[in-house]
Amino acid sequence: MNVSFLITNAEWRRCTCQRAVHDGLRALGHRVKVDRPAMGPGRADEDFDCAFIWNGIHSNRGEAIRAFRAAGKPAFIMEWGFFDRMRQAQIDSVGFNHTASWAGTLREPAPQAGRSRFEAVWGGPPTPMAARDKGYVLLLLQVPTDSQLRDSEIHHPGPMVDAVEDAMPGSIPLRVRPHPVSPWNCGTRRRGQPRHAQMLIGGSLVDAVAGARFCLTINSNAGNEALVMGCPVLCLGPALYAMAGAAMRTTLSGLPLAIRHMLDGWHPVHVLVENYLHHLACHQYGIDELRMGAPLREIMA
Repeated sequence: MNVSFLITNAEWRRCTCQRAVHDGLRALGHRVKVDRPAMGPGRADEDFDCAFIWNGIHSNRGEAIRAFRAAGKPAFIMEWGFFDRMRQAQIDSVGFNHTASWAGTLREPAPQAGRSRFEAVWGGPPTPMAARDKGYVLLLLQVPTDSQLRDSEIHHPGPMVDAVEDAMPGSIPLRVRPHPVSPWNCGTRRRGQPRHAQMLIGGSLVDAVAGARFCLTINSNAGNEALVMGCPVLCLGPALYAMAGAAMRTTLSGLPLAIRHMLDGWHPVHVLVENYLHHLACHQYGIDELRMGAPLREIMA
């Protein structure tokens, strides 16, 4: 097949996963042409049979995806993996995360290989899920430009912190962890009153989750790691873990009641969490297996 491989120059230089996909396609015998998204809407009118495009569905890459699909040609979307983010990727013919073609299968038993694949990348089984009755509520923020935020009620960290602060009981401490690549100092409230510095929490995600009663997010990938560490998760946006029954989902209007349920000890059944994590492990691929091409063959079948 003739494959259009759309990636920016910066991504090609720094991202090993993307180059591994490129090499895997060539290992399978496909003819691969690397191109920059800025050069056009996918070149679907040329002699290409399909495209591989790194996520950017709301940019000119989205135009490329639509152009290929309008021409009746597959457009495979690549995105970072769920656990070892820089050394694994997810690839799908429809979307990524909660929009992936396999998102509707999460209530079904995970493939048999799921357990071994998960434990290979994480280093062991997840911590058993249980209610936590001490600690703070940990709010996990996301990058403001995150594509998934477009499907949620809140699209920016500031309004997210405001909404959670207003919905929380005053006696329960709140800690806010900004996304590592999107520092944020909480700013000020609408009336100009400065935020309390103690709301921010630094350090590792592992340490932050260890002291939390539960985690609250829109649909951050950090929620996956919280579940692995045995911490319940409440989310406000469409997310794979909510679709799997591994986390509770709420709306803005239902946030105060949902927080109360979490504080009262709500947590998912551990078997649902394990099944969900095993599904995820079967839909992310490491650099070495991508270079060999085997998962690409299955994805393109």
